Amino acid sequence: MTRLAPTQVIACPHCQHLALRKRVSSFCSYGFPSWSDGYVDSFASYLSSSSFTRCSACDGVFWLEDATVVGTLPDYRDERLPSAWQRFLNRLRGKAPNGDRQTIPEEWQWARPVERPDLNAFIVGVENLSEDETPEREQRLRRRLWWRFNDPHRVTGQTSAAISATRD
Repeated sequence: MTRLAPTQVIACPHCQHLALRKRVSSFCSYGFPSWSDGYVDSFASYLSSSSFTRCSACDGVFWLEDATVVGTLPDYRDERLPSAWQRFLNRLRGKAPNGDRQTIPEEWQWARPVERPDLNAFIVGVENLSEDETPEREQRLRRRLWWRFNDPHRVTGQTSAAISATRD
């Protein structure tokens, strides 16, 4: 079963622009299509594979682990909403209508979700690898670049014979 973790608010290491990082706490890829290059086609792999991104404000590329975590959005799934009567009483008492729920800072409300990087972002990332980059990070980046090059050939539901026939 796939479980989502609370969404983090992060700041770009280049320009400090805020973005929302959706995360997965656990997922199962059983039953999803997997490919010979190691890519697994599932929603959870989509979220977990985006450990490298491009800032929507400055177009700088960066690892999500390098971004500063500004905070975490509150998770209201397990919390019961106050009844209409309770909201009315809260207003009379001068409290927020939703009771003790946290309010989200204004600058967080304008933050956009981190987007999945395109092919050009991975190319820029590989070209700009620094000397102090770990081999694991370089391998992860090159693997995702490889997956991006292979993405146009991933046609779910078609056999390899049908895919090769469309290429001819």
